[in-house]
Amino acid sequence: MRLRMAFTQLTAWRSHIPFGPKDAVAALFLPIVLPIFVYLAISLWGSFGVLPGWTQLILKEGPTALALQYALTFIIEVGILVWLVRKRGSGVIGLGLRRTGARWYGAAFGLYFLQIVLIIAIFTVINVLLPAVDTEEQQAVFEFGRSGWGYWLAAVSAVVIAPVIEELLFRGVLFAGLAKRWPIWLAAVASSSAFAVLHWQVNIGIYTFILGCLLSWLYVRSGSLYPGILVHFINNLVAFWLLSQT
Repeated sequence: MRLRMAFTQLTAWRSHIPFGPKDAVAALFLPIVLPIFVYLAISLWGSFGVLPGWTQLILKEGPTALALQYALTFIIEVGILVWLVRKRGSGVIGLGLRRTGARWYGAAFGLYFLQIVLIIAIFTVINVLLPAVDTEEQQAVFEFGRSGWGYWLAAVSAVVIAPVIEELLFRGVLFAGLAKRWPIWLAAVASSSAFAVLHWQVNIGIYTFILGCLLSWLYVRSGSLYPGILVHFINNLVAFWLLSQT
């Protein structure tokens, strides 16, 4: 009976997904390729004097340039999501932004503490078997600075923007698009692996892989990305606060 209910729920969840594997590939690679293309275009056109001088600020080093680069990347990511939604004619509901039961928001808190327990256990084993892996390496979240506007921009980008954009891209399109044709477990592993690799750090990659798998499960069971966004928000809020204390 439980197996039949699980299959029925999975079938119903898949029926609401407007995306496919091609959309999943687009959600994965376009946010990487398009910013690089824009930076190269600005550099090239700027060298010929086609663009105004202020555009070259984005290519320089320092907090201001990083902020401009972040803003450009954010605009591109939002643009990709809008393009995919319009392409499929699904609206935001197709991205997983739909209502769900209140119990799944309670489950989000439980899932957050579960992933902490899992990470502690996994990192303990890694410290014994692979001591060369630095499981305590800190993630760089203060590229914009630790004071003034730089601090608050880092806080907003890490705690507010990242949970929403990353869930929409990695779970709403990448995971869901793959799960439309692939087995659920394989789609979860593949999308969570991409989520981990793009964090560019071994210990954070392990952490985000586990988190990604749990969030994929939560999306399927709840039918909504809202509980997953809540988990992601709590995770990033706690991590940002801890890092700000060092």
